[in-house]
Amino acid sequence: MFPNHVIHPIIRRALAEDVGSGDITTLAVLTGREAGTAQAVAKSAMVVAGLDVFGKTFHFFDPDIRFTACLPDGQKASRGEVLAEVSGKLQSILTAERVALNFFQRMCGIATTTRQYVEAVGGLHAKILDTRKTVPGLRILDKYAVRVGGGFNHRFALYDGILIKDNHLALAGGISTALARVREKIPHTLKVEVEVKNLGEVEEALGAGVDVILLDNMTIPAMKAAVDLIGGRVPVEASGNVTLANVRQIAEAGVDFISVGALTHSVTAADISLLIKEIDGFNILFIGIVTEAVLNRLSMDDIGAFISLLISKPMAKWTAGLQMIDNRGVSPSGWRIRVQPKEPWWLRIAREGEKAG
Repeated sequence: MFPNHVIHPIIRRALAEDVGSGDITTLAVLTGREAGTAQAVAKSAMVVAGLDVFGKTFHFFDPDIRFTACLPDGQKASRGEVLAEVSGKLQSILTAERVALNFFQRMCGIATTTRQYVEAVGGLHAKILDTRKTVPGLRILDKYAVRVGGGFNHRFALYDGILIKDNHLALAGGISTALARVREKIPHTLKVEVEVKNLGEVEEALGAGVDVILLDNMTIPAMKAAVDLIGGRVPVEASGNVTLANVRQIAEAGVDFISVGALTHSVTAADISLLIKEIDGFNILFIGIVTEAVLNRLSMDDIGAFISLLISKPMAKWTAGLQMIDNRGVSPSGWRIRVQPKEPWWLRIAREGEKAG
């Protein structure tokens, strides 16, 4: 679970970008009194990740919204499975929907892809790592999703790990010089990793006293030779052009870690839909009777009969009646429902509710 002081600024920026001064479509179509429940449904198999962020996005926009997770992060979901439910003011749910889904779908996509890589190297020593190739501003979410998928995090940012790369080496004049300069300026508790491209650089890195060696874009045979040369003296990471097709071969070369940029830099978002499944019956019926009274000049006797009926029946009966009518393809038109001659529409709903209940 993400602390509010961490996740709220991310949500705030995303909502400001998408909603701005207001959702003009939803504000125009809905009255603001509609309430109900929406379900997040998986449209393909996936690993669930980001439920906390999904729920907090709705709650940040409208604190009265209620959120229920139906599956835990890390669990595989099947196509058609309900992942979560959101209840409350439908105007708020529809407005926050896109931002919430953007977070959720991306995180599920990352977790799903990570799980595929982890399973591809199953039974071998190597661990799957992420990289810094994340969406700006969303790194904490991306890296969390990698962990949910079974992967491990590399350094979070430039400030928490030393990785001397090819450009550093070119500017410093070589591995030994670069490593010596780093050792002079960092605490002794920090480990230093160096990127190498051939066996000669592997030997130089070992001689300079590096803590971790990264084999960059090496062939599988070259990786095996490098691992043999290192002989377990320091951990070995492999990186560059890693795919699901070759990741197991890389692991079989004997490396300790495999960093995969594809986990986050070009991941496909999971396919998830948010579907309105239940609209609060009282709101519909109350709005309906008021509108019908105005448009059709209902008598006080009719209004009194409706109120008496509304009070006398459980809300579940009204909801069931609405759903039965909806399932038969009969929908409100100007808050009127096609019914038998001279039968008030609310009686039809009540009658259908009795049959359904």
